[in-house]
Amino acid sequence: MKKRLFSLLMVLCLVLSMLPTSAFAADVEYLDSVYITEHNPLYPHDSCSVEEHAPTVDALHPLQGGQYEDDLSVASAAIREAMKNRQSTVSVNVFLDGDTYDGSDTSAKAMMRGIFYDAYAHTGDPTEGDYLRWVYAEMGGGSSGWKSNGDYYLTFTYNITYYTTAAQEQAVTDKLATVMPTFGFTSATTDYEKVKAIYDYICANVTYDHENLNDDSYKLKYTAYAALINGTSVCQGYATLLYRMLLMVGVDARVVTGTAGGGNHGWNIVKLGAYYYNADSTWDAGETEYDYFLTCPASFDPTHTRGADYTTAAFHTAYPMADADYAPSIVGGKCGDNAYWSLTGSTLSITGTGAIYDYANGEAPWYAYASTIGTVNIANGITKIGSNAFRGLSALTDITIPASVTFVGSNAFTGCSALSAIRISDLTAWMNIDFNSEDPTAYPQSCSTKLKDLYLNGTKVTALEIPAGTTTIPYKAFSSTTITSVTVPDSVTAIDGEAFSNCEKLTGVTLGSGVKTIGNLAFYKTTALRKLMLPASVTSLGKRVFWNSGINSLTFTGKAPAIDDACFQGIRAVVYYPCSDSSWTASVRTSYDAESATWKLTHPSVVTVPGTPGSCFTDG
Repeated sequence: MKKRLFSLLMVLCLVLSMLPTSAFAADVEYLDSVYITEHNPLYPHDSCSVEEHAPTVDALHPLQGGQYEDDLSVASAAIREAMKNRQSTVSVNVFLDGDTYDGSDTSAKAMMRGIFYDAYAHTGDPTEGDYLRWVYAEMGGGSSGWKSNGDYYLTFTYNITYYTTAAQEQAVTDKLATVMPTFGFTSATTDYEKVKAIYDYICANVTYDHENLNDDSYKLKYTAYAALINGTSVCQGYATLLYRMLLMVGVDARVVTGTAGGGNHGWNIVKLGAYYYNADSTWDAGETEYDYFLTCPASFDPTHTRGADYTTAAFHTAYPMADADYAPSIVGGKCGDNAYWSLTGSTLSITGTGAIYDYANGEAPWYAYASTIGTVNIANGITKIGSNAFRGLSALTDITIPASVTFVGSNAFTGCSALSAIRISDLTAWMNIDFNSEDPTAYPQSCSTKLKDLYLNGTKVTALEIPAGTTTIPYKAFSSTTITSVTVPDSVTAIDGEAFSNCEKLTGVTLGSGVKTIGNLAFYKTTALRKLMLPASVTSLGKRVFWNSGINSLTFTGKAPAIDDACFQGIRAVVYYPCSDSSWTASVRTSYDAESATWKLTHPSVVTVPGTPGSCFTDG
């Protein structure tokens, strides 16, 4: 990059000062200022006065210092940043080789415009490109400079007026930071789904600003700010808001302007796949069925006529339009007497009522897409998930199971090795599902070793509170989930086998006073759990209840419960028991086969009975 510094020019000027005046005049020639104006082309206004803001010759004296760039993209980048910050005046210094630049007024004007146009060229950044192009009202530019040794040193100064202030743009940024997460887009969300959701949002939340349409003093109506913050704008606001929101989610789009319906108009083109499609949210706003959404040129409203900038061969090459309207990649059919399925992108949706059919392995109608289905959404009304229904969906990461489901067949989730999120709407309904006895392959939460995030009405469950009135926490109900604590109410009498097994992030458990039985492996591999207190109501513990857990402090508060084989296998814990209860004899504790346990009294101040170390009871 060629950079010319004023420090070098100072030396040159000192040398030139020793030459005759005629020689200096021949080598350094000050140039006349030239001026340009640009207006927002969609809604032009009165011309701005630029000459009174133009730089003077004295301001460009070479002895004042400065840096000149021959890389014009650097100058455009400086203007781009100034526009993003809503600076009203910005100056850039450029060096032009006399071999390629002729120094004419026409060339100077073309250079000024070219640098300015490149400042708002489409970059893919949501706050640049068309978002900048359609937010300024007017620009007045002036150039001054000099020619030395055949080369040109020019300063271009741009005076820009905007429709919005920096503070208003910050308000847009803040509002989008709140709005965008509400769409719930994930890595499995298709580009079409993103476009449709954002388009729906704009069409439902922005109205056309008829009130201010003819009030030229009210400029906000042209902006995304008016559309997003005030909920009303003209087409320019609709189009720039859609442009920004789509780019935020990685979908390419452009604002296209021209005429439609007899007047100036702006709309968007949106890229899906290899091609672009028309989208006019202004004309679709307030509608439930869209006429101008993702259409090809042939079926787009014929009064929509592009401006000259959008009809060039270069533009068509860069943004090729589709030959047909966009049709989401949907396949589907019947999957129950009154149940239906459809596949859009990577999302399998099941709607209707009643049961999903039972299938043999590999015969579910969507099995051909097993490697691409990332999300399964089951609508409320479906009551049964049939056998092998989702077997082999190796790419499945997210499933929604409604409260209407009461039965899940065998092998329904076998091979769903990537599943990481389970979404439900009712904890009680979830615990009442019959998962086909104790077939582990019927359970989505245990179809792999991967921990599953459990979502209740869209909120990730970490502190689980079992609903009051629940009497049984069923087999595997919360197995392999990422819950960190659980509170069990007094109404619960039974915690069935593996209810909290593999909950590796579980650190706190509070059991209500009504718990009587705790089933096999109920707290298996709860590796983060350190302490557990069992209420006095507990009468029975199943096999390997605490196997491979992290429990190092286990407290009994009532009578010695009946236990199954290997109840204490795999833990090294201090086990506390009440010395006030005669059921805790040495023989009972020995029968617990807790070889790795250290037995201690709940009340260590009580003196133990001689002959029975560690116990306050005699053996009989």
